[in-house]
Amino acid sequence: MNYNGLYLAFKNTFSEDSEFFLEWEAKNSLGPDDPEMMHVYFGLIVTPYVVSLAKTKQLEKLKKAFEFFEEMAKDTDNEVQGVLQFSVLENLVSEKKSVLSLLEKCFGPRTRDLMERVCIFVYLKANL
Repeated sequence: MNYNGLYLAFKNTFSEDSEFFLEWEAKNSLGPDDPEMMHVYFGLIVTPYVVSLAKTKQLEKLKKAFEFFEEMAKDTDNEVQGVLQFSVLENLVSEKKSVLSLLEKCFGPRTRDLMERVCIFVYLKANL
């Protein structure tokens, strides 16, 4: 995966929901794509999108999102994995158990491994 094109690739995967992305870009005063803002896009737009899919039980789209995340998790570029770990998974840890349990059903093996690491990090950080 290309780090600089991550957000655009995710957004294009869900082109039928382009209005959601445009609305959240405007709400967060972001342009359509800026490689220097990748963590911001994924933290402030992609994560809420995924949570909204879970809350409305749009399982096919949710599975598609986690297929994308699994590809990010498998990528050898640490920047790509970092976006997934710190801007998506770390934010998802704080979701309600009902949402998180639905999301967990969509995890691929590498995403699950990264989520477990994130949970350990968050737990340790909370108990310092």
